[in-house]
Amino acid sequence: MAGTQQSPPKEVRRPVWAEVSLSALMYNFEAIRKYVNPPHEKRKSPRKILSIVKAMATAMAARK
Repeated sequence: MAGTQQSPPKEVRRPVWAEVSLSALMYNFEAIRKYVNPPHEKRKSPRKILSIVKAMATAMAARK
């Protein structure tokens, strides 16, 4: 029928646990910062870094 909407499918949700090493995260961030803003390069302002966290990456890979 035109104009009717279907309900989205029910999702099965499970508890999730993630452990993040803040020291490793900071080390990696500093390494990236040094790479994109080398000391020999004279810039008025440093390049900025955009970080993205993709939450469903593991779940999608597991389904394949």
